[in-house]
Amino acid sequence: MVLRILDAVNFLWEINPLVVLGQSMSSSFAVGAGFDFRAVLRMAAWHVGISIALIAWATLAVRRVHLRESGRGSVSKTKLSDRLPKVWRWRPTLGDNPILWKEAFAPTAKIKLGWIGAAANAIVVVGAATFTTYMFYMVVTGSSSVRPQEYYYYTGAFTGVIGSGMLLLLGARASSLFSLEKERDTWISLISTPLSGKDIVLGKLCGNLYSGRWGFFLLTLTWGSCILFETSYAIVFLVLVGTFLLGAVFSTSVGLLYSLRSATSLRAMGLTLITGLLAGGGYMLCCMPVLAMSGSGNDSLIEVSFAPCLTFLIVAPAMIFANGMNGSSVEIRLITTYVVGVILYLIANSILLAWLIYNFDEAAGRTADMPEVQTPSPLRRILGEGTT
Repeated sequence: MVLRILDAVNFLWEINPLVVLGQSMSSSFAVGAGFDFRAVLRMAAWHVGISIALIAWATLAVRRVHLRESGRGSVSKTKLSDRLPKVWRWRPTLGDNPILWKEAFAPTAKIKLGWIGAAANAIVVVGAATFTTYMFYMVVTGSSSVRPQEYYYYTGAFTGVIGSGMLLLLGARASSLFSLEKERDTWISLISTPLSGKDIVLGKLCGNLYSGRWGFFLLTLTWGSCILFETSYAIVFLVLVGTFLLGAVFSTSVGLLYSLRSATSLRAMGLTLITGLLAGGGYMLCCMPVLAMSGSGNDSLIEVSFAPCLTFLIVAPAMIFANGMNGSSVEIRLITTYVVGVILYLIANSILLAWLIYNFDEAAGRTADMPEVQTPSPLRRILGEGTT
């Protein structure tokens, strides 16, 4: 049983894009003999095959749910969750940010995936937490000669897998925030409110980020556990938090942009996921082989090509720390690439948010200026009451 689990872990490790790219290139990013295309092609084949299988499965599942819901009509069933006692949930008052309150705390209609969705969530959360706890226990007890450095590497891989998945989920959720309003006939009510485009966009943005709080808590717990082995990891912890929030804002902004410009949620979600996959390293499948085969003088281009990769950015701080801060030329180039990538996404986030805020009224179809809410003077109020 243990051997089968280890074989499965090794298989997942072999098709991890970061691991494959790292093993295929030499430590100095040399090209030619130092680059192994067989591992990259094998990884790409597995990813394409798994993607096709998952797309087919998702299509059948959505079609089955759609047919069941459309044929059932208005007949409702009493679910087990409705009969169970409600768990207390903190919910503040409405306050001055109604859009944020709605996205973060108001009950919303969701696509129910049944036991499949519940099982998938349980497998991801329980599996990630269990494996992290196991690795932490192995390091603390010194079992199997596992050192803290291995745990640092595990933290980087864990961040790449869970963090990338979270960014895709945040983008997918954001892609339905405006389009579902249109499909549920609440869009007119939304744009008819006296709220400005800035209030609506920022409320949707912050509410979507709040929805990923439990996954973010799992990541921060894993990052924070490294501080117990090395106090200097606290700096890396802050860098990891900032980088992940940068990626989360980008994913949410892209989802909001497509949701605002698309007529249906399905189209917005598809465009968002494609953009997320490309930003997460999908562009390397076409760019990296071309750069690798073009000659040995393009080392700098290969290094710079990692800058737009979100997966690289959220993993780089942990991996650089795991390799040891020795001031080598490779380390300096990696840090430079990381800084360039962070600057690129800071610019991208600024452009996306500025466009969403200042062009929301036009994109949403607000053809008239917002009426100014004016408080009448006491004299006018008295005169008005007297005339009535």
